[in-house]
This record gives sequence, C-alpha cells and structure tokens, in this order.
Amino acid sequence: MVDDKGQVFFQDAATRAVWKIDARGRLSEFHTGIGGHWMCLDSPGSFSRTQPRYFNRITSLGVAPTILLADGGAPLAVCRDGNLNYPSHSSRNDEFSPGGCQLVRVAPDGTRAKFAPELTATRG
Repeated sequence: MVDDKGQVFFQDAATRAVWKIDARGRLSEFHTGIGGHWMCLDSPGSFSRTQPRYFNRITSLGVAPTILLADGGAPLAVCRDGNLNYPSHSSRNDEFSPGGCQLVRVAPDGTRAKFAPELTATRG
C-alpha cells in the first residue's frame, strides 16, 4: 500500500511484521508482532478514532492514516466513501463475520450493513 506521502507499507509473513519504505527509500519496521493475509490503508482517517470489530489496527487511536489488518482470509478496503468493505459469511450466527460470499459495509460509527446483496456465489 502507498499513502499520499509516497510511503510504502507491506507485510512480511515470516516475521509477522509490517514494514515501511519512506519517500526517500529508507526501510524501517513499522509494526511487529502481527501479520495477516490482508491489509488496507484508511488514508483519510475515517477509522482513526474507532476500532472496527474483527480487524486489527496497527496505528494508535486518533492517528491517521489508519492501517487495518485482517488476520484471516477476508480482503478489506476503505473506499472513497470512507466506509470499510469486506466479504462476510451469510450462514453463520454472526452474519457480519469476515470471510464469505456476501459484502459488508462498515461506517466509521460502527454501523454494519450488507452491501450489494444481489451478488451471489458462483461455481466454476
């Protein structure tokens, strides 16, 4: 991921660390002790003052940009509208848990809703 300052953030699964390359090309360890399959950058800081359920944040509360990690198999993105979007399960007790075939949108205030319910799973 690249932020608006030209800093690059990436994960290293072997060390469970997130690394940063600054705009001058210097490499540094940004966060250690947690890794994930997916990571997203909240450049505008929509979630800078909240802790979304299910996902880990590696920036302190109140700090933007917010970097969120999914430690499981659910890709996530904070889109231009400022909402966090990810796939969720529709058949579990908690229909908003990550990692399935329906999309969920989370507003910065924590409100969750199904997104694009007309999408269905396909088999190839």
